[in-house]
Amino acid sequence: MGGSSSSVGLRWPDSRRDNVLIEIPVVSERAEMHLPTPQGVLDSLELDPMQWHVESLESPEREAMGPDGQSAMLTDSVLSATRLTN
Repeated sequence: MGGSSSSVGLRWPDSRRDNVLIEIPVVSERAEMHLPTPQGVLDSLELDPMQWHVESLESPEREAMGPDGQSAMLTDSVLSATRLTN
C-alpha cells in the first residue's frame, strides 16, 4: 500500500466554543496521485492575512498498515489557521 494523506484544518472563534477545528482528510492508495501541499491548500483558500493567522503549515510523515498487513509511509498535509477577531 503506497500513498499519501492530506487533511485541511480551519479554526475560528465560535460563541459556543473557544474555537472550531475542521479537518478534511483526503487519502490516496496510488502513490503517483497528486495531492495538495499545505502551502498549495493555503494559497487556494486565499485567506486574508488581516483576518487569519496561520498556526501551522506542515508535512509530517507516518507509517500506516494496510488491511493485509502491508506497511507504507504516508505524508500528511497539515494546515491550521485561526480567524482573528476584530
